[in-house]
Amino acid sequence: MKKFLKGLCALTLALSCVGCQSSTQEEVKEENINNEEATKESMITITGTITDFATEENAKAVTIENEGRSTILYLAEYIVLIDAETRIPMLVDELQIGSKVEAYVSEAMSLSEPPIANAYILLVNVKDDMPAIVEVKETKDEENTFTIVSKNGQTFEIKKENCQVEPYKTRNMVSFEDITAGKTCIIWPANDHIVVLS
Repeated sequence: MKKFLKGLCALTLALSCVGCQSSTQEEVKEENINNEEATKESMITITGTITDFATEENAKAVTIENEGRSTILYLAEYIVLIDAETRIPMLVDELQIGSKVEAYVSEAMSLSEPPIANAYILLVNVKDDMPAIVEVKETKDEENTFTIVSKNGQTFEIKKENCQVEPYKTRNMVSFEDITAGKTCIIWPANDHIVVLS
């Protein structure tokens, strides 16, 4: 942990030297706290295994590694955090080293090594067949099926009777009618479960 924190401090210094080409660490954390609506066109999905944790001031971070490449992810209080196996929301304190995650992050990472990014959605305990994080472009509601077309061109044809639709961390009732253009949702591989995020 001490080694990680020292490395994080070093990364912060390197990040501050990039100037106009990247945000400083303070700006990264401030963006996490204040900018809950990510720029939709600049988001990407990355996967990896959690290898370390750190807490600095009010910001928490995890390091993930994939094929020998590490990335530091800052986690804000509002982050969407779901166990991909149980489909139940999690707390940051429940994250464990060794867990495989799928992260929805800002494409505008720092130029440091390892890079630093803001994570807006984190799916934990993912398998090879991972849930899809979908930004809805358009939908088609028919009698027995509901079709979602994502902004990146994916099409999901869902049988209504076999699919459960629910919100994230609220008791509000949601249905297919609530899945509209501009919304973000998570769709599980069998198209049998959808969590509507926004």
